[in-house]
Amino acid sequence: MIRHSLLLLAALSLVPSLHAAPSPHPNVLIIFTDDLDFDEVGAYNPLAYPTATAQKASSQSEKSKTAAPPLTPNIDRLISESMDFTQMRMASTVCTPSRYALLTGQFCSRSLSLQKKFPTDGPACVEFNTDILPGQWDLPRALHDAGYTTGIVGKWHLTDTQRSDLVVSPPICDYTGKQNGPQDPSLPENAQRIRSAYGRAVKYLHDEMGWDYVSSIYMTNASQLGLPKPLWEHESNMEWFTAGVLKFLDQQKDTAKPFFLYFAPNIPHGGGGDKFAKVDSRATPEGLVDWHLGVQPTRQDVLRRVKEAGASNPWATWLDDGVGAILKKLADLGLAENTIVIFSSDQQSRGKWTCYEGAHVPFTVRWPAHVKAGSRCNASLSSVDVAPTLLELCDAPLPPAEQTIVDGLSFAPCLTGGTVPERPVLIEMGFGRAVVSNGWKYVAIRFPEDIAAELEQTGSKFSSLISPLRSGISRGGREAKSFPNFSDIDQLYNLKSDPLERHNLANDPESAPKLKEMKLLLTHALAPLPHVFGEFKTTSQKGSPAPIPPAPAVEQNP
Repeated sequence: MIRHSLLLLAALSLVPSLHAAPSPHPNVLIIFTDDLDFDEVGAYNPLAYPTATAQKASSQSEKSKTAAPPLTPNIDRLISESMDFTQMRMASTVCTPSRYALLTGQFCSRSLSLQKKFPTDGPACVEFNTDILPGQWDLPRALHDAGYTTGIVGKWHLTDTQRSDLVVSPPICDYTGKQNGPQDPSLPENAQRIRSAYGRAVKYLHDEMGWDYVSSIYMTNASQLGLPKPLWEHESNMEWFTAGVLKFLDQQKDTAKPFFLYFAPNIPHGGGGDKFAKVDSRATPEGLVDWHLGVQPTRQDVLRRVKEAGASNPWATWLDDGVGAILKKLADLGLAENTIVIFSSDQQSRGKWTCYEGAHVPFTVRWPAHVKAGSRCNASLSSVDVAPTLLELCDAPLPPAEQTIVDGLSFAPCLTGGTVPERPVLIEMGFGRAVVSNGWKYVAIRFPEDIAAELEQTGSKFSSLISPLRSGISRGGREAKSFPNFSDIDQLYNLKSDPLERHNLANDPESAPKLKEMKLLLTHALAPLPHVFGEFKTTSQKGSPAPIPPAPAVEQNP
């Protein structure tokens, strides 16, 4: 059906026009937010998803009131015009590996930078170490080769954060708050160093990573850019992002080429309260600039509207204003009808850094030419499925298997009312691995021998799914309160009756058959991946793995 529509559009494009003929291929805009929870979008019922709001409500009396919903009319409208995917999970739950899976279609443990740090004859700790390497095949390169103009705006976070050439080095102020000299970003010496570092970052993304258009970029988290504190203490600049997107879209209005724009605002990561409205709106990683001002309502206007509406979370409204300006631009340029707009998040903040339901994220697809507004898809999907789906819709080929492996499968049939086979979803985080299937989740924690011995010797409590290389052994505050079984090395949850993952059934005799089934599903999920992992995979791909029993049949969703 989609291909027939594309052929029709191709025929229509031959009609004479004063402007460049539009491409029959769809444009693609991915809006990939940072740490966005279901309860930070007004369109979602926060009690129907694993959210902080649902957790709070579960421990209160029925008379207790939950927080007021956020004011997000533009995102709400986008969702109402889209197909909502209710069971989309990220392949990992922290910035770098989550983005890696989305843009490569690979599970994070395939990252060559990860394999350099963790050889495949041992286990791998997935965290800020799954970089996309220069020249590596990925979704934007594939679409570029298929004739698309590619653009990136927002947070990259897929290049080694230790590379001092892509940030201000030595830092004017580091992430700990240590200051090296005056912090005024307008001082000529500071301004020059800031512009130089930002220019190198833009050039790197253009020359080494292959993006055609690069604007309004955070190479990593704001605190790690070496900027003066006034430029990073508020984490983000939504107006600067929005202006970068609008500039890109304006450049597409008279071209026959389709476009792919990856827009990754680092919002609401690190946000809270009204602090964004109390800082200089000119503050960006390229210094104090003003070319972006006026593209969306002011920050003070955000606070006014939120207060008048009795809403919560002004950061969500700040994000929403930018999304609204972008959607309006698409409509004004006549691009909305044939543009696939994906709206999602790299993970939720609740359960971030874990294999818990921080992986379960908002995910909607709007494509007015083909997708029914207000429709839903309940298929269990993974973020590794996004790249092959878009390649199919954009008529771009998958790479040959000898060039690179793509783990995901296209869910394009879902967009036009079809179905896809139900299959288990794998999540990788730290030394934890999880598999989700038909409303059940199994989580396995398998530390290397040296870390396991240290834990046993010290008797440390650890946040079992959080990387011990990031103080995971000693962390436990928020995670321990939200997930009471965080120290268990085997965990089994019935997500239908326990969406907040608070009742571990791994030691329940009645659940023993399900536990065995889920362990076998995890064994099969890990079989094609590079590293060993406890008893589930005892040899790397280079070894000779033992025969694996057939995977249990996966029940298909109706």
